[in-house]
Amino acid sequence: MVRKAFTLIELIISILVIGIALMSIPLFLSSSNKSDEFALEQESVLAAKTKIQNITSYKWDENSEESSTGKIRILDTHNGDNELQRFTCPPLPLGFFCWMWNLFFPQGGMMGQAIGDGRREMFSSVTYPNINETNHTNPNDIDDFNNEILIGLSNQESTNLDYLNSSFNMGVRVGFVNDSANYRGSKTISFNFPSVFKASGDSNIKMVEVNVSNVNTPFFLRYYSCNIGESEIRSKLF
Repeated sequence: MVRKAFTLIELIISILVIGIALMSIPLFLSSSNKSDEFALEQESVLAAKTKIQNITSYKWDENSEESSTGKIRILDTHNGDNELQRFTCPPLPLGFFCWMWNLFFPQGGMMGQAIGDGRREMFSSVTYPNINETNHTNPNDIDDFNNEILIGLSNQESTNLDYLNSSFNMGVRVGFVNDSANYRGSKTISFNFPSVFKASGDSNIKMVEVNVSNVNTPFFLRYYSCNIGESEIRSKLF
């Protein structure tokens, strides 16, 4: 009578196969965890980027808009770079050139600005930004979002949608940064965007900083918005 059974070699091979399979399980679990962590990080980055896009859809400053025309004008600044200040008429006998300037720029222009119809303009009278104002409920410019704290994504959405992590937090800071540079010294301008807010005073550049926490790798995103007004949109009828 022949009795069927595993040979010693078959038994050893089976044990090796089972051992290799068991050793692979932690690797699969680790890969899955890393994939989830990467997805969580990408979600938080996308949420922070979306927040910045939302903030920068508002006006540079609440005083930028001209109420009579709805156009966005360039504002004067108390502490901005001197080369970016309002053009003022020189004393006589150069008054003729100043008159010519005002003919093309009845609303005023910046020093060094090229003369031309429809270009970006300042207000006819000196107008400064409002630097001491926030309004998280009904914002009308980008600095209204300063010091806004968003705790948990679920608090910002009616539902959690498909987010894997709805508990990360975002803190928003908006403020002026130094705008000093040699704007008229050469054909090229070297400017390093600051990473530190000004302690006081205004300038022609505002920085929007969104800090994300309660994630595996906390991070921040920065965006810079400039006091440049808007050019006139020309149209032609055919």
